[in-house]
Amino acid sequence: MSDINWILSRGHCELSSIKDIEEKYNIKFPKEYVDTVLEFNGGRPNRKLFDIKDRVECVFEALLNWDKSRKQTIFDWIKIIKSNNIIAFGQDPFGNVICFDFSEDKENPEIVFWDHELNSFEFIANNYSQFINDLY
Repeated sequence: MSDINWILSRGHCELSSIKDIEEKYNIKFPKEYVDTVLEFNGGRPNRKLFDIKDRVECVFEALLNWDKSRKQTIFDWIKIIKSNNIIAFGQDPFGNVICFDFSEDKENPEIVFWDHELNSFEFIANNYSQFINDLY
């Protein structure tokens, strides 16, 4: 997919946990994301910068963890965002998250940025592959 290298993976991710969330919310995570999180759960990408409409050099700090024994897991963020269509998968260093937006497509979601201070979402990329490939 890309030449991203993931470092500092933490915790363990079970495919059954991913399938449980997919069934509960009637969604399908992109295969590239599932492959990445199964191997590099909680990991940090070597290329981590991305741009959104009015911000440049936003930081993708790490994948959210699927290991319930860790801090700031994907399960915590599902409760915080409270949406059946928005599922966070990554975090920045400032309390914001990068999310899948399943509102329009349950199998190929757009990627959005959630600003916790404004409680607003902003478009980043058409899909996970584009987001990862565009990191610099």
